[in-house]
Amino acid sequence: MSADDPDLTSGPAVRLVASLPVLVPVFVALLTVSTMTLMLLERYRGVVALVIAAVLMVGAIRVVGLGERRVTRKELVVDVLALLLAVGFAGVNAKLATQDVVISRDPGVYSVASQWLVHHQSVDVDTMTRIFGPTRGLQAQSVGIGIRPEPDHVYFQGSHGLPAVLAVAGTVFGPRIMYGANAVLGGFALLAVYGFGRLLIGRWPAFAASVLVGATLPQLAFSRDTYTEPISQLLLFGGLTLLMLARRGRWPLWFFGGLVIAGSCVTRIDSFLVLPPVIATGALFLAFAPKGERRAAGLDTAALYVGVAIPALLGYLDLRLFSAGYLHSLRADFRRIELLIVVALIAAVVLVVVCWATPLVGRLSGLRQVTRNRIAAVAGGSFVLLGALLAVRPLLVTSHGLDDPGKQEYIKSLQLAEKVTVDPSRNYAESTVTWLTWYLGPFLVILGLLGLAVLIVRAVRRGDLSLTPFLLLFVVTGIGYLVKPSITPDQIWAMRRFLPTVVPGLALATMLIVTLVLAWLRTRPPGWSIGAGLVAALSLVSPAFRPVTAQHIVAVAVGLLLSAGVLFAVRGSRQLLSVGVAALAMLALAVPIARTSRPLGTTAQGRGQLAELQHVCVALPPNAAVFLLGNISRTLPMSLRAFCDVPATWVDGGIPPGLSDLRAIRTALHKSGKELYLLGQGDIQQTVVSDVPFQILSSRLYSIWVSTISHAPRNVRPIERDLYLGLVGPHGSVVRWLTP
Repeated sequence: MSADDPDLTSGPAVRLVASLPVLVPVFVALLTVSTMTLMLLERYRGVVALVIAAVLMVGAIRVVGLGERRVTRKELVVDVLALLLAVGFAGVNAKLATQDVVISRDPGVYSVASQWLVHHQSVDVDTMTRIFGPTRGLQAQSVGIGIRPEPDHVYFQGSHGLPAVLAVAGTVFGPRIMYGANAVLGGFALLAVYGFGRLLIGRWPAFAASVLVGATLPQLAFSRDTYTEPISQLLLFGGLTLLMLARRGRWPLWFFGGLVIAGSCVTRIDSFLVLPPVIATGALFLAFAPKGERRAAGLDTAALYVGVAIPALLGYLDLRLFSAGYLHSLRADFRRIELLIVVALIAAVVLVVVCWATPLVGRLSGLRQVTRNRIAAVAGGSFVLLGALLAVRPLLVTSHGLDDPGKQEYIKSLQLAEKVTVDPSRNYAESTVTWLTWYLGPFLVILGLLGLAVLIVRAVRRGDLSLTPFLLLFVVTGIGYLVKPSITPDQIWAMRRFLPTVVPGLALATMLIVTLVLAWLRTRPPGWSIGAGLVAALSLVSPAFRPVTAQHIVAVAVGLLLSAGVLFAVRGSRQLLSVGVAALAMLALAVPIARTSRPLGTTAQGRGQLAELQHVCVALPPNAAVFLLGNISRTLPMSLRAFCDVPATWVDGGIPPGLSDLRAIRTALHKSGKELYLLGQGDIQQTVVSDVPFQILSSRLYSIWVSTISHAPRNVRPIERDLYLGLVGPHGSVVRWLTP
């Protein structure tokens, strides 16, 4: 296409829109690096980190560029649609964002850590438990909060990259916007998936894949709460895009590709699994570089490894310095990752030495095409066979290995509720492919498996190293978790493992197959397209979609009418036939996703928790110190410290101390200028002595998704919580209950 083609368009705005799928992941990676660096130096400031990232981004734009200088108007339309999808997804899900202030699982840890960083320079927390006096059993830690070696100091378990990023939003916009910030990351993760997909399979198929991913219940659920998977997805696919764009001699792209893809290492401990595939990618490009280009290839590979090393080192230091207990608890798993990294480094050196010192590369290049085709067929076929074996595992094995007593009791309660075989030690690892079919539908999983096999065949047959990063990443992180998910198997929780790589990877690979089929149909008589459209329409009433609903019947009727209308009205127009078949194919793929997502897709979990906690914060005076009672004693102490900026403690087991103990605690607090307050739920009336009538501070009704074990979640359970906040008097009894 010539430069003066009227279908081409350019300009700063056009270049910006076309480049956003690359620029957004680069900015997020730079923001994670700046926030983590400041946090490790114990000088965290959200605004400062934002300014640093913005300055670095200006330099990155100058180095990386704004991507495509000229695109066609049709291409620009798809880029704009992808951007609108990202923004729309972010806006809708930010309004439905979960406000986790109670720490029971990871989301609460991350959101409370984010709020802590809004007003503190480090994630090292001084609980000030000492000011409550020497009462036996006083606790500094709570759920998700571990003890540091220093007295009264605790840490937030896990990596702190996501809290450091969300705290920027909290610093600039406040806590309400902070809770919606992860939905923004989830929306732009879809844009990153689109950016990679348009290089892999083209713009329209990539956009369709992004729509499918955005409609899945895992993408909705984990973007609405403070989970680490959306930011990991954004960084992984942004990095893959940069590595696919990178060419020999353009070391800045290699550097930023490594920086972005390894940026996930500061968000999740298991994201260090991305390092072996990236190491192998650099080694392959270096090993197979022609002799005259080895110097440039060496510079590219060095830039890639330096880019990878920066966030990886920050993530490791974060774990060592501020989450050592968490790292120790997962030491066995992390050692396996470290072993993989060492093996990858050794293999990389050996590969480069062998390829440079022997005629191996020349012999491989001299292989006949028929030999390449056979090797490619074996590789692709082996992948399909592996997928089939994983799919039929529930018929062959029953996996066990859940040995934590608390998790066993939890799984047992779900098994009893769903009337399935009670076996608390089951981890259901054999059902990982089945889980995927619940949320994606069987057709997308099957076609995705075939699409990945096609990509493997292409990579081997053509010697296409540009596909290497994606394929290696999918094999190491995706297949690894499909074999052993290493997570509590309740739903939707367990699907966390598959959101960053597997779900978008399968969607992109599925659209590759759809694209190939449509291209093949365009070479066939119109009857073939009509037949394919009928198959797609009839698939909507297949056993995969049972129970059949009225929506399915309507969809099939529309599909049949569309097929017949296309046949008789356009009289064989292949382009319109392709559009009709593509629409029916998308419908067949989207219906099972929508069917699973619809019951809970518009239901917000835990809305109002932030307002509830803010009621507590407003009621507490600046000199307050809080003693927690009952069930909330293990889940709310760190929230009070982060949101209300007051010392908080509890007694192991949640058992309330007697009047004499409360008198002693009150006396000790007075030496620090503090007043003692008790915080509890409705059962506080049976455990606390009060000189005045009990009065409720806050009464809230929440909706939560009901966890499941044998199917995707589809029901909502209301939970009512009443909070009582009382001032303790000189005798250890409550002398005043605070009210709104």
